[in-house]
Amino acid sequence: MALLISLSGGFGLLGGCATQTPIMHSGTSASQPVEDELFQALGGLEGIENIADQFLYRLADNDKVVHFWRNSNIERFRTQFVSHLCDLSGGPCVYEGDTMEAVHRGMDIRQSHFNSVAETLVLAMEDLHVPTAAINGLIARLAPLHDAVRSQLEN
Repeated sequence: MALLISLSGGFGLLGGCATQTPIMHSGTSASQPVEDELFQALGGLEGIENIADQFLYRLADNDKVVHFWRNSNIERFRTQFVSHLCDLSGGPCVYEGDTMEAVHRGMDIRQSHFNSVAETLVLAMEDLHVPTAAINGLIARLAPLHDAVRSQLEN
């Protein structure tokens, strides 16, 4: 497996709004270019959409965590997941979904669940031959979401 970063540092799952094209930035700013190298290394928006699809295919076979999505609108999840990955990777999207705290509230996500989802994402990217550096770069950008995902025990 290509993951070189500690999984305890993090990965966050998403929820959000209706199925639609991710919201795009309308312009650039001096502090953040519209597209950075990670977004390009992931294959741009099309690559991120492919990652999301492969992640969902693998997730369907992951008995450790698939129950978290049983009552979810998968199209909605996919749209928000793509938007969030695009935004986090420096692409032209703006994630406007719910906070990670709100999305994961009451789910009692254990470290083993968290690690299993992160591993599923890494395996999905490896299936698509995403470069190891890009996999690690995305995981590093997702890592700060760990506590927001894991600490949500009550409704």
